[in-house]
Amino acid sequence: MKGRLAIGLASVLAMVAMASAAAPRPALLFCSPQGLSGGWLDLQYARELHAKGFEIDYTEDLAEVTPARIQMYNVLVIYATPDAFDVTNRGMKSSPEKAKAFAMMIDAYVAGGGGVLLMPTECNLLKQQVADLTDLWGAKLPLERIEEKDPARLGALTHASQHVPLAWTDQVLPSPVSDGVKQIWYPISPAYNAQMTGPLLLDPNWQVVVKASKTAVTRAIDLAKSTMPVLANPVYRGASIAEPPLFAIRSYQKGRIALVSQWRQFSIGSGTRFIFQRQVLCAGAAGKPSDFGRLLENTYRWLAAPSLQAGRPGGYITPPEKLVPPNAHPRVKQQYADQFWPYDRQALGSAAPPAHLKLFRGLIGAKTVLGGGQGTVAEYARAATEAALDFLVFMDEFERLDADKLRQLTHECRKHSHSRLQLFPGFAVRNNIGNRMFFFSPEPAWIPDYCLTGPGKKTLYIQEEDGQGGFTGYLTPFLDWVLNAYHVDKGQVGYFDFSASPHGMRMHDLRLYGMAAVRYYRHGRRVEDNLDAYLLTAHCTIPPAPVSVNEVVTPAELVAEVRAGHALVYAQASALDRVFAEALRWTHQYDAPNVSVSDGPRVLAWPACYRVWTLGAEEFVTGRSVMPSPLVVVSDKGLREIRLYNGRELYRRFLPGGAHEFRQTLVLEGSIQKNLVLVAEDVEGGRALTFARRCWKDGGLAVSFCSDHVNDGTMALTHGPFSYPWIRHPALPTDVAGETWDGGPVGALPLVAHQATAPVLECDQGTEDGSRFDQVPILEFSDDGALAVSSPRFELFDDKLKAVVNPWHTYGPIAGPSRLMEYTQQYREYVPPTVGTPQTGWAAPGVREGTNASLFRQEIRFKTDLTLKRLALGHFFLKPEAKLVVSAGGSLKVLEAGQPGQDAAVVLRRGDWLGLFAAKPANSNLFFNRGGPIRVEKHGTLLQFQAERQQPVVKRGEAFVMEIAGIGFPVNVPVGSAADLQEYVEYLKAPVGLAVLRGRRLEDPGLIEFAPDEGLAVELTLTRPPRKLGLTVPCRIRGLNPRWSAGLFQKKGYVKGDYGPGENRYRPLGVDLAGAAYVPLYPDYAELTHVVAGHPIVAGSEGRELFIQVTHVATQPHRWHVSVNNPTDRTIRTTLRGSMVLPGLDFPETPLTLAPGAYAVLH
Repeated sequence: MKGRLAIGLASVLAMVAMASAAAPRPALLFCSPQGLSGGWLDLQYARELHAKGFEIDYTEDLAEVTPARIQMYNVLVIYATPDAFDVTNRGMKSSPEKAKAFAMMIDAYVAGGGGVLLMPTECNLLKQQVADLTDLWGAKLPLERIEEKDPARLGALTHASQHVPLAWTDQVLPSPVSDGVKQIWYPISPAYNAQMTGPLLLDPNWQVVVKASKTAVTRAIDLAKSTMPVLANPVYRGASIAEPPLFAIRSYQKGRIALVSQWRQFSIGSGTRFIFQRQVLCAGAAGKPSDFGRLLENTYRWLAAPSLQAGRPGGYITPPEKLVPPNAHPRVKQQYADQFWPYDRQALGSAAPPAHLKLFRGLIGAKTVLGGGQGTVAEYARAATEAALDFLVFMDEFERLDADKLRQLTHECRKHSHSRLQLFPGFAVRNNIGNRMFFFSPEPAWIPDYCLTGPGKKTLYIQEEDGQGGFTGYLTPFLDWVLNAYHVDKGQVGYFDFSASPHGMRMHDLRLYGMAAVRYYRHGRRVEDNLDAYLLTAHCTIPPAPVSVNEVVTPAELVAEVRAGHALVYAQASALDRVFAEALRWTHQYDAPNVSVSDGPRVLAWPACYRVWTLGAEEFVTGRSVMPSPLVVVSDKGLREIRLYNGRELYRRFLPGGAHEFRQTLVLEGSIQKNLVLVAEDVEGGRALTFARRCWKDGGLAVSFCSDHVNDGTMALTHGPFSYPWIRHPALPTDVAGETWDGGPVGALPLVAHQATAPVLECDQGTEDGSRFDQVPILEFSDDGALAVSSPRFELFDDKLKAVVNPWHTYGPIAGPSRLMEYTQQYREYVPPTVGTPQTGWAAPGVREGTNASLFRQEIRFKTDLTLKRLALGHFFLKPEAKLVVSAGGSLKVLEAGQPGQDAAVVLRRGDWLGLFAAKPANSNLFFNRGGPIRVEKHGTLLQFQAERQQPVVKRGEAFVMEIAGIGFPVNVPVGSAADLQEYVEYLKAPVGLAVLRGRRLEDPGLIEFAPDEGLAVELTLTRPPRKLGLTVPCRIRGLNPRWSAGLFQKKGYVKGDYGPGENRYRPLGVDLAGAAYVPLYPDYAELTHVVAGHPIVAGSEGRELFIQVTHVATQPHRWHVSVNNPTDRTIRTTLRGSMVLPGLDFPETPLTLAPGAYAVLH
């Protein structure tokens, strides 16, 4: 790989050098807001333009588009003006001064002879992308979409994983840029308040080059139906327009202008890549080519002609490195060089809080006279000062407020805030599924009528109602409104009083928020304590900020509440006037503010967000994986106990014995994903609960939720209704597939259109549909090589909810516990080999190739004695081109999904398998049954699964276990027959050169599975197969202790190589809740793979409850940290010994006596 890359770079440099020696050529500047990232410019397209006689440059930021810079080029390609990009992409307010200055600069450039191609990626959100320029030059982008009425003139991207429609036109008019242009295909997908190609409205100075077909018309876009931000002054035409203009040119003083409103990704941005497959540029669709690429090249030359003839502007020559991938530059590698923390064993017990941060104390829940209380803001301010509070959040009752009162509350809070007290206006409201919510901000937004329902429009409209007392299951405008009005830096949204909303969302299910009340007090009484619910929520990776809500209605009650010693909110910030911005605002996926709820101890250091970055996500990088974790807790009354939880699982427990402070730096691995919540208790029962210390390795399979708190970007976890697939189809890397857009297609062509995996139980006592269960998302771990997630399901949505749709649409109400069954889904996935670094953009993700592997498990447990009629286990919808291979009981059958008369039914028992492939590029699959017998029925393209049971009578507590191991093939690993699939099946049964040196192999289908030896480790070797299979070999090691560090020591094998060779490399391993580790091996890439996996240090059976931490902290020389914690209430006496021979870790048998709650650093 590295050799091929070096040759490629050399070729590019030579090509650029030769071309630059020729006569002056048209010089193009692509005015990108983000360099080559984000699909603003396709590097391959740029190279091809350069080879055709153009000089190529691009900006890294629109601030680089300056008067001096643009004089170097004959043509500017402009996607957006700086002001429009700031407004639509960065959430900034429009600056008329900035807009005018940029427009005047570009206008002067064209007037002086320059050429400009305007190519906005238009969404019609807030401000049009090039309106500052089109307004000057006699063009408008009307708020319309194009409708092509003739099906024969419609096509689609053939390599897109979702339907992306194209339209065809041959209405190319005579013009200076029409030579060789006969027809074009253009994208017509709706996009926000726009379309991916938009019609043009032009004054007489413009010459139309391309029109839509004779059967195409425009349709106005109704912004009244939009739930997204809209344009302030949209341009509408009174009637539908036939054959609207799509591409136009004009002369302007000494220069020239061209305009096309089309999303750049289809041509300039990613047009040569796999997803777009040059279809818009030249390849076309439905047997008809497209000349849009030719049109662009003609236009560049026409735009450049005046300045080339005049000799100015222009003159730029492409430097050789400009067309080389930016991340191939040595400076990028240097930025990601390994870094080693200065490990000092003696300093570990003297942790200190961040010097620049202070801890502030406040109360959330005061009600003023404006909204149900009895005090003014001024009176509350005096009371808060008397109670020694630093901040106060008001929670007036929404039903007592109106927009004017909220503005008054905001004004009064601003007026009475000062250097020693910050006041935040807010309100409490109930939503229409029963939850109680609160909103606050320095400038809170009033909820608009379209987000309200019920009598007097005083109830928050979060779940769409059907008008008959029920709910449709679909979303309301609330989602878009709240993300625009309160999201991240704008405000905070929280939930409280869960006991008063038995049918509302549970804490683990909350979305579109950033805060939750762990404690709730009303009029001086504690109503609820949600510690357990918070820990469960933290197990999902993106917990809310934990707070106490203390509802008080008078200033005197506020003072009494504080003096009563009830829990309050603590928030750490650099200054009091920064407490909202740095701690109390809506949290996003990369946040970890030190916000805690406490009626006793104070936590000065613990929460943090620690992300491990390596170049191209390379594995086995020691220094960057070390996470020093300072822990500082103080108490005036003395500390009794400190507990750390990884979600719900106890992670450490310390017993300070009444000390007034506890200081310790834990030396942990940051590359194993964790969410560590601290709970501290003092000797009088006071308790503090903090936000989590969060860590993960970027660029792999780590779970990272979007800031709306709805879903992980890869859908590994979500809040709300969701079921795991059998496998997530591997996608081509972006460098190959191309950049699309948010929610756009990826480089995958799955043969399964939909994987429905929720069970349906039909029995003598009724039916329960697993798709109507709410689910609890749990991260077990992610590490360099694998991901493990799970989801128990034990509550049903209410029957009033007509449909359970997805996490964005369906919130509730919840009926309560199920009656007949409950079930748990688990999903594991292995990381394919990392072979490179992305060419552009962020260099931390990995470029990977080859298959992935998965393990899907579903355990259905019956809650009562019953007689089964049917236990459905889900269904697949196959693509018509799919060929289904079924191997059952040694018999192999091939069925074509799209062929009539090929329906069948077969029972898959443990070890049987089924597979999918196609005659054209697609994601093939292999699925192995590892659980109970499954009946598979094929009905056309529908594939149904159900449990095959001999005895229909089941007893309470019995379970049916479905377990499927999967192999997913990317589109560039060819599988063209049943024999090809059979080759992979045989390899997994007997991998080439597999020798087990420690432990033993278990005969389990679909995985290479091992039981460790008495030292709780496995050692094996594997040789390179005779031909490259592109197979990620999935290994699993059972029987490990989740409380002890586990690791993978690679004696020989493959690494990408930016941090050293593949010999004698170590990385930490995650262990799931059942004690299994997951290790992918890559035999294609090394002559010999030799690994040891397991626990580096083990204890005797007496020490199984200990926490044993082994962290590799340095490599030159090798250094290790070994620590032990006894979380129990009894003294533990055991012997520790090394179980893996690791460089620098000489750990002889060590007798150990550890008191309850004690912590010791041993190495």
